[in-house]
Amino acid sequence: MRIAVTRQKNISGYQQYLFDLLMGMAASEGWHINNSGQPYLTETFENTLDIIVIRAGGQFQLKWFYEMQLPAMLKKLKTDAVIHLDGCLSVRAKQPQLLAVDYDPETEKGSHNPSLPQAYSRKKLSSFTSHAAAVISFSEKVANELRQLQPAANVTTICPAAEDRFLSLEWEQKEEVRVRFTDGNEFFLVCADFTSQEMVLNLLKAFSIFKKWQQSNMKLALTGRLLFDQKNWPEKFGAYKFRDEVKLIPEASLEELAELTASAYAFIHLGQEESDTQPLLRAMRAATGIITIEKSSYKETCGDAALYISSTEPLQLGENLVRIYKNEQMRNLLIRNGLQRTESFNYQQIQQQLRNLIIAAI
Repeated sequence: MRIAVTRQKNISGYQQYLFDLLMGMAASEGWHINNSGQPYLTETFENTLDIIVIRAGGQFQLKWFYEMQLPAMLKKLKTDAVIHLDGCLSVRAKQPQLLAVDYDPETEKGSHNPSLPQAYSRKKLSSFTSHAAAVISFSEKVANELRQLQPAANVTTICPAAEDRFLSLEWEQKEEVRVRFTDGNEFFLVCADFTSQEMVLNLLKAFSIFKKWQQSNMKLALTGRLLFDQKNWPEKFGAYKFRDEVKLIPEASLEELAELTASAYAFIHLGQEESDTQPLLRAMRAATGIITIEKSSYKETCGDAALYISSTEPLQLGENLVRIYKNEQMRNLLIRNGLQRTESFNYQQIQQQLRNLIIAAI
């Protein structure tokens, strides 16, 4: 069996989650993983996963790739099925195609500047879903929207789930993590791709509100990629009053992220995409209280296991940092509710669900 997966060079959120599921499946079953995207002339393998990285600078180039380059490439590779992570597919390819839609066609319409593939996908979504052997959605709400858009489409929800390493820790283990990362102090954790200075500054302003109300040693730990122009950033951060209380942790490994999540006093998730729910499931499985933005998919995922805010405005977030810190009973209830909800999200079962979907498409 030979499966191809198309992806952009830089991926995150739900696309990264699906890619990790595929890579884990291939590794566990001993598949050969071909990163070149080119056919082998002499070697053959029982099972191969071809990773095809898309490089397109505009919609014309993206269309050229999908309608001209990709069909020829799949023919040479003798692909049995292809999975598209970015919401686009080829209407000219003959092989069964599985289409992942990582955005909400309704609630996110016009809400922010879409990426190049997302803009192309939105324009062609009805056509793409009609050509797909299977359409993959991140939530049941979005799955229903896609069924309404294309009633004949075969739509399946592949829910995000937390990896097995995200577990609660004993007090002594948490203390060791705090010593390593936050000088032995309790901390709020934010793990994200920081796409703008404003995003970070709003977090700092919210933390300032907390520090003014609560005279404690609580730290703010930020881990993830700084994707914004960092011109003048050192000066701005250097002028921040509570800069010594903020720990900037470069991209943490998955193991470190699991430790940080389980050791945090609370996990703050202000994701920009409806599909970015895996961090919430990781926090719930690690028995950590959650503060998150009020998005439909986040509420579908967390239910009564999170403290919701209606915007990322600093005052509202700051007040809820104070609230979760002062109300230990509420925080413990959120944690208990989260642990109960994660029982419905099993990583291995969802990985098998994706495998079955691929087999059914061939």
